[in-house]
Amino acid sequence: MSERKEEMFIKDDYESSESSTELELVIDKNQPVEKRSAEDGMINGQNIFEFDLNSVDEKPWNKPGADVTDYFNYGFNETTWKEYCNMQWNRNNQNLKVSDRTKYKRREEYDQNRNRRQCDPEEEMIKIGYLIGRTLVEKLEFKRELDLNALLYKITYNLLEKFYSSPRKLEASRDQPNVYHIIEYSPLYTGHVSNKNNFCGDSVTCGVIKYGLKASGFDCEVTGYPSPTEKYKDSVVYEIIIK
Repeated sequence: MSERKEEMFIKDDYESSESSTELELVIDKNQPVEKRSAEDGMINGQNIFEFDLNSVDEKPWNKPGADVTDYFNYGFNETTWKEYCNMQWNRNNQNLKVSDRTKYKRREEYDQNRNRRQCDPEEEMIKIGYLIGRTLVEKLEFKRELDLNALLYKITYNLLEKFYSSPRKLEASRDQPNVYHIIEYSPLYTGHVSNKNNFCGDSVTCGVIKYGLKASGFDCEVTGYPSPTEKYKDSVVYEIIIK
């Protein structure tokens, strides 16, 4: 807002015939709106400069024969009041203290960190396992294998064994092609964490399996199911879906 327009509003303030020191905005004369002083800066619990006139369904000051001074004081009308509110908002925004900016920035960073903490823990564990799998493949000089069955055998009985030792079994699904299962009878973490909501404490292993397949060019999804049936109680079944 230009300085000229700002001076116009200030002039209106002082030359107004109104003797009241209150800013008044009346929406419905039959239902008086609570008056608040300009120092208080609130109207009906909302900042007077943030009250949205566009939210008013019916604007009685626009009706034929209506006297705008019944609804706005200090010489304002709907248009000039909106401009004045915008000017006040811009002025307050420009005068925002550096300390306030720092405070808001820290709040934004806190919200971002909180959102990170609210990420799916299983997804985060899979990412960690993926990095572990890459390290193991590099150290073991795990050679690229184009035969899927041979590759799954090497992952089950070689790569995972280097990750940690546990009895395991590899099975191909009888009903679904390109679906395989690795049964781990003594999982590393599942016996020590809650399986509430089917949470898999050994999702890290999913990441290791996923990288082992990815290193040979196979795209897949790996999901861990703790104690899926009575037969596999206290075990984890890793379902591998080859895409």
